[in-house]
Amino acid sequence: MKKINFEFNKLLLVQMICSLIFIVYGIFGIYSTLTTKSLAIIFGILLILNSVFEFISYYNKKRYFLYQFSNIMGISYILIGLFAIFYPKVKLEYLGIASGLFLIVNSVNKYMIYTKLKTAKEECAHIYLLSALVIAFMGIINILNPFSTMAITTSTSILLIVYSVLNISNLVLIKNRSKKLLKSVK
Repeated sequence: MKKINFEFNKLLLVQMICSLIFIVYGIFGIYSTLTTKSLAIIFGILLILNSVFEFISYYNKKRYFLYQFSNIMGISYILIGLFAIFYPKVKLEYLGIASGLFLIVNSVNKYMIYTKLKTAKEECAHIYLLSALVIAFMGIINILNPFSTMAITTSTSILLIVYSVLNISNLVLIKNRSKKLLKSVK
C-alpha cells in the first residue's frame, strides 16, 4: 500500500507542478509585452507538453479510480494546443477560445472525478462539483469574452491563474485524503 500511495502522491505532485506552470504563464500573460500570437503559441506548446504527461502517466493512473480519463484529457490537450499554435494569428479571440476549451475540458474532468468521489461516499466530493461548475463558467466566459474593455490576453491569463489555484487546492485536498481514498475505492 505504501508504494501505491507514493506513486499516487507523485502523480498529484506532477499535476501541481503543471498548474504552477500555468500560474507562471498567467502572470507572464498579464505583464508581458509579447503579442497575442506569441502567447497563443506558448499556450499551445504548454498544452501539448501537458498532454505528453497525461499519456505517459495514463498507464500508471488508470488503476486509480480518479484518473481513468487521462487519455481523453491528453487527446483534448493536443487538439486544443494544435488549434492555439496553428491559428493564433487568424483572430485575436482564438486565444480566448482555445483557453476556454481547455477550461471546459478540465471542468468535465473535475465532474467525472466528482462522480467517482460521490460513488465512494467521499465527503469532499461537493468541492469537486463546485470546482467543475466554476471552471466551466470561466471557460464559457473566456470563449464569449464579454470583457471588451479588457485585453483578451489579460482576461485569459486571469482565468488560467484562477483555474490553476482551484486545481492545486483540489489536488492538495485529494493528497491529504489519499490514504483513505485508495483504501475505499478500487
